[in-house]
Amino acid sequence: MQLKIKTCGITKENDIKKLDDLKINNIGFINIKRSKRYITEKQIKKYNNKTSTDSILVLEPNSPGEVLELMAKTRIYHIQLHSLTCYEIKYIKWMNKYNHDYKSNKLHITRAIGIQDEITKEKEKEIIEFSKVCDRLLFDSQTDGLTGGTGKTIKIDNVIKAQEIARKTKKSIEIFLAGGLNLEYLTKIKEDLHYFDGIDLNSKVEKQPGIKDINQINNIKQLITAI
Repeated sequence: MQLKIKTCGITKENDIKKLDDLKINNIGFINIKRSKRYITEKQIKKYNNKTSTDSILVLEPNSPGEVLELMAKTRIYHIQLHSLTCYEIKYIKWMNKYNHDYKSNKLHITRAIGIQDEITKEKEKEIIEFSKVCDRLLFDSQTDGLTGGTGKTIKIDNVIKAQEIARKTKKSIEIFLAGGLNLEYLTKIKEDLHYFDGIDLNSKVEKQPGIKDINQINNIKQLITAI
């Protein structure tokens, strides 16, 4: 199965058409205020209406209610969460069933999980619990308790171990690799990419925060296609 590519942190309308032409699998819109790639829900709704690519709404909410509200406003039902517990995710899924558009919205939940220098027992438990309630896990580097936006790569042996734990828990779980991915690094680890369902590109494929280097993304796609 071909490795999927998600390009996250889209802030410019011009990049949307270029990524559509590349037939990227997902584009991510970040609605997290600490991010340099933050855009408003109004911008997200506008951009989502202009793309033919499957959009992902990237959030770090304080409550399930925030997620439900933003899904309704943006009409995006593929959610990537950088916060909330397993129980809160279950609540979102349960409440979504009362959405009048429930049969067509196809709720899909990705949970970002930070990976550090080792997979502790506590981290193993976290991976297992989120595997049970999510459709996709995104393994990213973690710094000072924050997951995502660090631009740092993860030790590949650790993230391979993490995906093994997740797949033993639920065979159908999708696993995406994130954390400082660029053409040079992906070329270096290309023999290990078969462990994953997809890769998440962001800060290392930019000319400046929020403005993507389309040529590098295209080169990465060519690398992935050749594997």
